[in-house]
Formats: sequence, C-alpha cells, structure tokens
Amino acid sequence: MDVMIFDPWHWWLHSGRKQPRDLVIYGNTTVKDLDHLTAYEKALETWAKWIDGNIDTTNAKVFFQGVSPDHDRGQGSKAPNCDGQTQPLKGLGGQVPHPEEIVWERISNSMSKPVHLLNVTAVSQLRIDGHPSVYWG
Repeated sequence: MDVMIFDPWHWWLHSGRKQPRDLVIYGNTTVKDLDHLTAYEKALETWAKWIDGNIDTTNAKVFFQGVSPDHDRGQGSKAPNCDGQTQPLKGLGGQVPHPEEIVWERISNSMSKPVHLLNVTAVSQLRIDGHPSVYWG
C-alpha cells in the first residue's frame, strides 16, 4: 500500500518579511502579496482536484496534516517567542477553530476521494514550544 502525507500549511502561514513567496499565480491571474489564507485555499483546491483525479485510494492511503498553531510570542513571560516556554496555551476548552481548519473542512468535504486528517492543532497547543526544532526561525 502506498501512503501519502501532505503537510502544506507551513508554507502558507508566513506574511510580511517572512513570506517565502512574492507572487501567486493561479489560472491566468498573477497576484502580488496574496492574503495567505486565500493562497492556502487556492492551493488546497488545486491539491484536492489532483488527488480526486489521480490517486487510486483502493491502493493508496492519503493523509493530510492539519494546522500547527503559530507560537510566535511567549505567553506570560517577557520572551519574544516560544523558545523555552513549557506551559500550554491558555483557553484550550471550547476553542474556536482556526480559519485554516475551516478552509480544510470545506475543501475535504467537497472531495470524492477519502483523505484522513492528522489533526495536530490541539496537541500542538499543549506545548507553546512544540516546534520540531529550535532552529525554526
């Protein structure tokens, strides 16, 4: 069995000086500094069409890694970022979904092929410093 895991959110998260893209092209349209959430949605729409048109899910299992929340600033300390923070983010109970999660849900519900969500949002919120490396910046 083939296994495919897609983790695209990281590339659409950044804006301003951290933004890794200058232009976004979709169809016959080229946009400079397209809003990251809009760019993410357009990318997922293209990805969903590709999965539905090209992947035989009887022989392959497709996973999509959800959104790891941005831990840009230390919480409850003078730290400028999340390095060294060990307490959970506040307000985990009844948390409002991230806009990115809403986009994912809408796109995935429109797909004809099954895609399994690796929901990392809540678990990522349990540790402010929950990045895979200290070399994230």
